[in-house]
Amino acid sequence: MRLLLLSGTGGAGTSTIAQATALQAVADGARVQLVDLGNVREASVARASAAQWLSALAADILILRDAEPVLPEELAILPGIDEFLALAAITECATDQEIDFAVVDVGSLGQLARLLMTIDTLDLFASALMTPAMAVVRDDVDAPLSQLRAELERIRECLQSSDTAIRLVCLPDDRGIPELQTATLIASLYGVAVDLVYVNQVPREKDDWPKSWAASRRRQARAIVESASTIPTRILPLREQQGDAVVTRLRVVKKNRPVWSEHAERQSEGIESTETGFSWSIPVHVPTRGDLRIGRTDDRVIIEIDGVARVRELPSVLRRCVITRAVATPTNLMIELVPDPDVWRSNG
Repeated sequence: MRLLLLSGTGGAGTSTIAQATALQAVADGARVQLVDLGNVREASVARASAAQWLSALAADILILRDAEPVLPEELAILPGIDEFLALAAITECATDQEIDFAVVDVGSLGQLARLLMTIDTLDLFASALMTPAMAVVRDDVDAPLSQLRAELERIRECLQSSDTAIRLVCLPDDRGIPELQTATLIASLYGVAVDLVYVNQVPREKDDWPKSWAASRRRQARAIVESASTIPTRILPLREQQGDAVVTRLRVVKKNRPVWSEHAERQSEGIESTETGFSWSIPVHVPTRGDLRIGRTDDRVIIEIDGVARVRELPSVLRRCVITRAVATPTNLMIELVPDPDVWRSNG
């Protein structure tokens, strides 16, 4: 089962390319499901049910903090409900045995970022509630929270699978490079591969109307291709937008086969022993402008690159270690650790 998520800058043609990619797969004989997250997020019945359940948990939190009594229906809908429903729908498609290929039109790059960040946010929310104090207040909390965490883990495994990839779409303009770099950083930081970047509506060499504008767009497209570094790119000409957009886009996609069956190249995380301790390697696409910060809280490490942060659970072998250094390359983050002398006994 191949799962492909497409996202892009506003007006870049993400929906058109998603439709064309799905049509290409159908033409090749695949059983295809095309998902528009804009429609998924409008599933009002499921949304209301999920909102009521999480709001009930939020009400219990307020009680634990000695707040005034509050009913679940008095709370506003919690952030993350729409994203959670969308992720659940994506996972259902990816596990459907009657589908060979699922194409998801995620929408904007901002929506993509919210989707990826929602998993960890809700997981931290659930783990924070699974405390003895909460068990005293509500003896029926552990089961639904465990169910929520299990569902989040299922979603995480789906997105981080080698059969899942993200494709980004942009226009050849000034926004292209920074927005793409941030989206690629977020995707890699959350363990999802970006296997292709479409640069859409690029004037061809013979398109000189007006000449200076066409030359500028081509120059910006080349800059985006160079900034993509190790990620493959596809240039889609401007004139292909004329006529039936989906059919003409399909024609362009066919010229760049294979566009749906190929799998993204993935680097895996790894922990290696060093002379002084351990080295933890995490595949991350780091922007050239990115500032790196590493923090630690209990058994979690906080990674912040260029203002984008993620909290990661430390692998068990590293939990009794101290972070000494972190180094970022364009495609990798290396964290060096040494055993904590306060918890490791010395042989001396």
